[in-house]
Amino acid sequence: MLIFWKDNGVEVISSFKGEGYLGVKFRVKNIFFYVINVYSSCDIVKKTILWRKLLELKELFDDGEWIIGGDFNAIKESCERKGRGVVSNSNEIKEFADFIERFRLVDLPCKGKKFTWYSGNGISMSRIDRLLVSSFKVEGRGDYVLKQKLNLLKGRLKWWNKEVFSRVDLDIQEEVRDINLGDDLLEAEDIQPDTVFNRKEATSRFWTKLRIKENMLVQKANLKWLNEGDSNSGFFHKVMKENRRINYTGPINSTKGMLDSVKEIKDHVVHYFTKKIEVEVGETPTLERIIFDRISEEDKVWLERPFQEVEINEALKCCGGAKSPGPDGYSFLFIKRCWFF
Repeated sequence: MLIFWKDNGVEVISSFKGEGYLGVKFRVKNIFFYVINVYSSCDIVKKTILWRKLLELKELFDDGEWIIGGDFNAIKESCERKGRGVVSNSNEIKEFADFIERFRLVDLPCKGKKFTWYSGNGISMSRIDRLLVSSFKVEGRGDYVLKQKLNLLKGRLKWWNKEVFSRVDLDIQEEVRDINLGDDLLEAEDIQPDTVFNRKEATSRFWTKLRIKENMLVQKANLKWLNEGDSNSGFFHKVMKENRRINYTGPINSTKGMLDSVKEIKDHVVHYFTKKIEVEVGETPTLERIIFDRISEEDKVWLERPFQEVEINEALKCCGGAKSPGPDGYSFLFIKRCWFF
């Protein structure tokens, strides 16, 4: 494996190597770059070790941009490999895609041919060579830029979820301890003003974090239902059993005694609500001789005019965010917060 560079404006800091890779650290205009040439083995175990080693290097040297290219001998999507008798390892595809995501790398698209390797007879083909970069500046077609930005955002959101939301349960327990401590201090004869204030603040933080946890659980449940849905899985049967339990109507205690048959319960419910909405015979108030305010002709024309883009945007902003995510997995809150993308 070889790495070439021009001396103009490039300062070589160090070089490093390992089994399956060769790397050089550069400095260009006070920006560090880690350039790594990869030639991976075909063995899945050695490939996994290589990916793990590169992730460890990224954690140790996170002071610059990363450029990793070469022969990875792996694909991140099943469509990147075609041919007679070709079998794609789903676990390998998942691990390689997870490696790119955890590294927060952008897979640059190829120009020209879709595949980078062809068998001698031309029957089998794969895209096993690629160039991965860690820059957040993505250029290209609009759909490609949007896709790569969402992939980068997905990695950041995973990190945010791990660093922030993984401590929600511990934070709730800490707030409960602070509230209990405040209660103990309030039972004392000498009550300090700071004690009341601290307990109030702890209670406010407790409910805030509890709502965060509840929203997170709701979103996870929505995503799980979106992914698994009505497939014949344990999750589906569990949801159906819970729905049947909620919708179950047991015996009803009425003036005629206990009603347990379906027909008796139906008749009783119909009779109850019929009496509720039944109109009594007698004089009813009318709206005669009452003059109502009317809108002007100008207001009528204004109400019937076509919707404007500003009004549509304002209506979208007013919609609730805690709704089920769409087919792409993103909730309405994400669309509203990240609309500027």
